[in-house]
Amino acid sequence: KDNSLLEMGTKIHEYLEYLDFNDFDNSLNQLIINDFFKNKINNLKNAPFIKKCAIYHKEYEFICENTHGIIDLLVETDDELIVVDYKLSEIDKDYYFDQVKGYMNYLRSISDKKISGYLYSILEEIYLKVE
Repeated sequence: KDNSLLEMGTKIHEYLEYLDFNDFDNSLNQLIINDFFKNKINNLKNAPFIKKCAIYHKEYEFICENTHGIIDLLVETDDELIVVDYKLSEIDKDYYFDQVKGYMNYLRSISDKKISGYLYSILEEIYLKVE
């Protein structure tokens, strides 16, 4: 069971890497995936961090001092940077919040923009804001 969930999580992360958030619907329709995955990803577009006028950075990698991180999705608007960390299911673990807070702290060190963070559960189709 754990292996199949891990495989599912890996697949969905891969699909999200190929997704063009600026042309969400068309891009999603071009992915060769089953309806289950397509529906789960499609519901993502209703989350508050998906913006119409934004630049989307997928798999945003950074190294700062002794910290190395990869932000699943970094949404950049004129006045805000939004960290989105995808999880397959559970999103309420303390270390997930700590991970996103670390990403947010890094962004605060390089930008004066407002910084926000979210954890998003792909299977549950819910999100939590990280404060």
